[in-house]
Amino acid sequence: MQLFSLNDALSNTALRLQTDGKLTQWSAAVRGKQPAAPLWAQQYTAGSQLRDFLWTGLSGTCTISDRVVALLQDHAISGWNTYPVELYDAAGRLIQGYAGLGVTGRYAGRLSFDKRESAVVYLMAPSGKPFPHFKGLQFDSALWDGSDLFMDTCGSGYVLTTERVAKLFKKHKVTNCKFERIEDMQLLAQEHKIIRAELVSNFETPSRTD
Repeated sequence: MQLFSLNDALSNTALRLQTDGKLTQWSAAVRGKQPAAPLWAQQYTAGSQLRDFLWTGLSGTCTISDRVVALLQDHAISGWNTYPVELYDAAGRLIQGYAGLGVTGRYAGRLSFDKRESAVVYLMAPSGKPFPHFKGLQFDSALWDGSDLFMDTCGSGYVLTTERVAKLFKKHKVTNCKFERIEDMQLLAQEHKIIRAELVSNFETPSRTD
């Protein structure tokens, strides 16, 4: 079983959105809760190209084209819904043909990285200095509801997908999104958050009391 994270492609040419500041409503909508009224967003960067995915600066928050909605429906992809949005370009013109992507599939726990010292990798920065990174998202299949798109119940913000979704989007050349295998995901590690080997040893080996 191969799982992927669904991410912003960080395109310089694609139109990017700024939300209306209703962060609580956007966050709830991303997790599948329907807003009482369409959520509003406007172009805020130099990029102007309309792509299949249009992203905001909020974790996991994006809108998808009608083409993507049709692909998800036609191929019976599970774990998602849409919510109404009003999108505008920099000139205030309405952008049509998009809906917000809500994720209804769930992982009953927190998706997080293995923070043990043995799992840390060091990557070279442009300055030539190595920096520690946690690598590989921890995953317990027993906590997953089996949906093709899903998020955890603890608010980490990661959107994960099955290989079905990754292959479907690649086949149909869906634009402005990228997939990364969960075992390849990396996060810059703060030194004080690395669980050192001696701490693991002390925790796993109880002290004698006799």
